[in-house]
Amino acid sequence: MLEYLRWFAAILILSSTITLLLSRDWRLSLGVLAVQYLAVFTILLTHWPLTMSAAKLVTGWMAAATLGMTLANQADFLPVQSSRLFKFFLALVVVGAVLQAASAVNGWIPAAGLPLIFASLTLIGLGILQLGMTVEPFR
Repeated sequence: MLEYLRWFAAILILSSTITLLLSRDWRLSLGVLAVQYLAVFTILLTHWPLTMSAAKLVTGWMAAATLGMTLANQADFLPVQSSRLFKFFLALVVVGAVLQAASAVNGWIPAAGLPLIFASLTLIGLGILQLGMTVEPFR
């Protein structure tokens, strides 16, 4: 049962990261960011003590609240369909690379478990993609 929870959290991290990459509405992005921190809390809870995992959750939610207060007076961004499609295909390429690398890293660190390695590499890979593809400071 615990393994299903880990995989559910890893899939939730994957879907929230792709949603953050494709979303142009800051309100949706902040909600998805809060859900992403909840999934990270869930997956870390199986490896860390409750206090350390809860610190990660509270820190993430406080960061989302701070960003929300900062962006309250910002205008909404207009979505550009072609760039969203391009970002989605790039995200699929990164996820393919993550799937290949996760099994190799699992051989090096077998105690971590495949769901944690998959979630970690997903956050790293799609986070670097997000940083490389944006010119807006709050994206």
